Amino acid sequence: MIVEVETDAVLLLGHGSRDRAAIEESNQFAAFFKKWSGLKKVYIGYLELADPSIPAAIDQAISEGAARIRAMPLFLFPGRHLLEDLPRLLAQARTIYPRVEIYFGEGLNLNPKLLALAKVRIDPAKERSDPKETALLVVFRGASEPKAVAAAESFADRLRPLLPYPHVVHCFAEVVPPYIPEGFSRCIELGARSVVAFPCLLFSGIVLQRIEIMIQTMRERHPAISIRMADYFGVHPLLAEIVWEGIKASRPVAGGTGRR
Repeated sequence: MIVEVETDAVLLLGHGSRDRAAIEESNQFAAFFKKWSGLKKVYIGYLELADPSIPAAIDQAISEGAARIRAMPLFLFPGRHLLEDLPRLLAQARTIYPRVEIYFGEGLNLNPKLLALAKVRIDPAKERSDPKETALLVVFRGASEPKAVAAAESFADRLRPLLPYPHVVHCFAEVVPPYIPEGFSRCIELGARSVVAFPCLLFSGIVLQRIEIMIQTMRERHPAISIRMADYFGVHPLLAEIVWEGIKASRPVAGGTGRR
């Protein structure tokens, strides 16, 4: 079993998705993390589009005896959900259950091990082309929150020295430019003869499907460029380590106002 931390329950905070496969993968990670950590009580709740909701998951944990809950967000970057929605829900729970201690972790991008996991998923050993003629295109989900955009750009910059590619270009799948076509154009302008597209996403889902469709479109538009799509983060022991370290560093949540 891993090193102990004072908690009765761990609550993983997921976004939720209309895609059933995305929810199944999130649930698979929760089961994997429970087995990996040796913790007896690991719950997962979703912000939207899936059950159980985060308030329902908190209710369940408390009904099963939890007096101290460590809530860890399964979110990569600090967008509106991580900065506003999740803290609000946890603060409301503290008001409803004033005798229950609730702690909140930070976004996964703050842990340098996420860079190591990205390197594993990108896996330069799979290149059929010369890495020196290859550009890495890091594709983020996209968000309207400037802090999320800045954190994504910083992540791409920190990834650059860990890989053998001379150029690392970032783009977004939606919401904010540069979008995927602009990202590919930039790779070509830099002289790349091959491109590795890395979807910087935690789990599968509708956004990943959109990225896959756009990558195929890029293959059709640029037949002379070799394009390989790397794996997204997904379920992995390194992700479990990242989540566990976030749990250990989580901080107390103050009570909020109002009832859900």
